[in-house]
Amino acid sequence: SYGVESNPYLSVDGTSGRVTLSTPVDREVTPQFLVTFYASDEQGNRVSSSYVIPVTDVNDNAPQFLNAPYSLRIREDERESTQVYTDQLITIVDPDAGNNGEVQLYCYFAPGNSQEQEACATFDLSLEQSGSQYRAVIRIKKALDYETITSYRLHLQATDRGTPSRQNDTIVTIEV
Repeated sequence: SYGVESNPYLSVDGTSGRVTLSTPVDREVTPQFLVTFYASDEQGNRVSSSYVIPVTDVNDNAPQFLNAPYSLRIREDERESTQVYTDQLITIVDPDAGNNGEVQLYCYFAPGNSQEQEACATFDLSLEQSGSQYRAVIRIKKALDYETITSYRLHLQATDRGTPSRQNDTIVTIEV
């Protein structure tokens, strides 16, 4: 006969030895687990073998913006390529592993929405990675003019590189 010693994730058919998953495993909670299988004969002889089973990641989490929404103030005389600072960092996390947790950042606008299009054309986005967290960096791409535009609404979209990809959106309001 065949079996598995006290493992909450796997079960073994005692006759065939077929191993099946008895409960779902979330890699973000349990990245791996130890399992001991055994086989015994009719005389009571028993052999066992232990294995560390790594849990493969699936893309089950979308990137998350921490502490959203965001509001910034900048002076109209700030020069191009100046980084726009905020007291609260624009931080993005995705607990998935590999490509599933690798984040890309985009500024997007609805077709025909000239204000949103102008916001994306005025600011440049980049990401800085530190461990599993990403920090959005916003820089001025072209001159600001308070008399023309007093505030911008940047629609940001964080997308992971999983298949299929997952995404999340936020808004950054920038007052001039």
